[in-house]
Parts: sequence; C-alpha cells; structure tokens
Amino acid sequence: MRAWATVLARREHGDSLAAIAQDLGMKPETVKTYVKLARKALKGTDEGAIENRQ
Repeated sequence: MRAWATVLARREHGDSLAAIAQDLGMKPETVKTYVKLARKALKGTDEGAIENRQ
C-alpha cells in the first residue's frame, strides 16, 4: 500500500510513469496499475464517506 501512495503522489505531482518506474525499480506497466488501483481505492473511500454523511 505504501508503494501505491508514493506512486500516486508522484503522479499527481506531475512525474511521468517512466520516471517513477525508473526511480522505484519497477516496470512502467506496474506503476500504471498502481496509479489506477490507488485512484480507484480513494474514489471508493470518498464515495463511502459521502454516503455515510447522508
């Protein structure tokens, strides 16, 4: 999960998938998957938070 956070934070900061992958020693495809999964997890958390408030 920590890698997801690092990848997502760097991506949101504007770093390219290739740069993140190289720095972390991962394949670019893996970094892309981590970004997708992290965003999906956050979206689910945000939706849950909205539903819980209503």
